Amino acid sequence: MTTRLIRVAGLAMIAIGLATYLAAPLPVRWEPREALLLSGFREVPPLGNFTASSPPLNLGAARNVTLEGWVGEAGGRPISFELRSSKVLVALANVSSHSFEVKVVPKELEGGVKLVVYNDRAWKLIEEKFLSDVLRVNPLLDRWCTEPKKPLSKPARKVPVKIRVVAREVGGRKFNIYVLDRENLGRLELGTSYEALFEGRNSSEYEFEFTVPPNRCDEPLAFVVERVVELEKRSRVTTLTVVVPEIFDNGSALLTPPFSPAMKGEISVKCRVYEVDDKPFNLLVLNPEDFKRYCAGTLTLKPYFVGRRLSRYEFEFKLPPGPEGFAYFVVERAGAKGGLKVVAELEISWLEEYRPELAVEIRAWKSYLKPLPVRVIYSVKASWWEEVRPLSWLRWVGLAVAAGGAVALAYPRREAARR
Repeated sequence: MTTRLIRVAGLAMIAIGLATYLAAPLPVRWEPREALLLSGFREVPPLGNFTASSPPLNLGAARNVTLEGWVGEAGGRPISFELRSSKVLVALANVSSHSFEVKVVPKELEGGVKLVVYNDRAWKLIEEKFLSDVLRVNPLLDRWCTEPKKPLSKPARKVPVKIRVVAREVGGRKFNIYVLDRENLGRLELGTSYEALFEGRNSSEYEFEFTVPPNRCDEPLAFVVERVVELEKRSRVTTLTVVVPEIFDNGSALLTPPFSPAMKGEISVKCRVYEVDDKPFNLLVLNPEDFKRYCAGTLTLKPYFVGRRLSRYEFEFKLPPGPEGFAYFVVERAGAKGGLKVVAELEISWLEEYRPELAVEIRAWKSYLKPLPVRVIYSVKASWWEEVRPLSWLRWVGLAVAAGGAVALAYPRREAARR
């Protein structure tokens, strides 16, 4: 009888304890949580990039999910970066360091996050000597050029190159200067149209800048020095004498001016012609063809000069250059008795090309932006609020009562086993 009562009491206690446990309300509490998603240090080569990825993060029904982080370059150089999940969360360009905080939904972290850093902003201005040379142009040549040279050799990235040039002729003579690539240098030599990065004319000294575009920064350039035609005035004084005997009506003398392949333009002849005894005479100055016509009795002439019945003449005329530049001085009797003696004092002047050796000193400097490596430090963490449901004191009582009932049920069995 006693054993039965104990069992009934144990079952009742278990039932009451379970009912109390199930009936007791569960309290809800939200607690903060956080997890480090990305952290590290990375060196990125010039114009390179890298990607750091985190594992997936399943947060279920978490609230107030926030991503916090910091990205910076150890030396303060500028960088660009993006933080991505299923979409771009943070995107910044040209910053040396930056901290951020962004709200997300839990679903956006199920595939993890990616941090992509771009080294596209770290540059250093480089200034270097590009050329230092003395370019000599031989008297027999019209132009000469430097050995073609590349502004940049095998650049990591093609960039504009600014070149500053100072050029002068050591003797102060004028010259033309061109800056050309190989293709346009050939065109200049052939006399066809060309395109120069710089072109200067008719000066003894230049100081200029030009920019080589990125697509041509690794192509050779040549500096071309071209002679400017220099003309020097040359002159010579000579005398012609024409004697007309009493038995003749006229006489002549031939003027042969100097000739040189370097002679340019017409020859100027300044004349002072007079009869020694102050007798009047006629004077004609003829070219070779007209002199032949004159000797043949032709009256249609085109003389350089005609003078009538004077004893003295002063005039100036021009002769063409080259082998045809001769003149005949023809003296005719003009009523004076006796012989004539006419003297022509001549000053002959002309322009002649002067071709000295040119010595042009060229100094050039280049400046450009060189990409640099960067050292990136980064850290990204996630923080959120997570639901927590602890057991209440009433549930603890229910569990204790149910445990006591279980002990009561087990008591009779122990007693029977002892017997």
